[in-house]
Amino acid sequence: MCCRFENAVTAAEKASQIDPRNVEVAVLLKNVRMVARARLRGNDLFKSERFTEACSAYGEGLRLDPSNSVLYCNRAACWFKLGQWERSIEDCNQALRIQPNYTKAILRRAASNSKVNLSTILMHCILIHSFSKGNMVLSISSLCS
Repeated sequence: MCCRFENAVTAAEKASQIDPRNVEVAVLLKNVRMVARARLRGNDLFKSERFTEACSAYGEGLRLDPSNSVLYCNRAACWFKLGQWERSIEDCNQALRIQPNYTKAILRRAASNSKVNLSTILMHCILIHSFSKGNMVLSISSLCS
């Protein structure tokens, strides 16, 4: 587990020991453990290249902790691997709304944006090629106007 997740579990466990009858602490501890488990499961699935399942695992964690920038960024990595670059960008944006200086999310969003832009360029090339096959040659400048 990542240090932040371990620290959250440890802090919740200490609070539970201090006040074992506190219902709010018990609920928090259960929630923190479930989020940490979802993250670990997602990480294991990602390492096994089971990206769709990893997305679901990170999503489970996000349902419990919707302000968890790490889970958004990890799910963005899955979307990237699946070629779902727009979804990757959305999750990176969400991670950055929560933690604006999150370097990994910034870099991941840049990589996803480059894929989206590349696919747009390729789509235009295919259109140009298909038009040229039909003797309807278009110039790049005519596409931009």
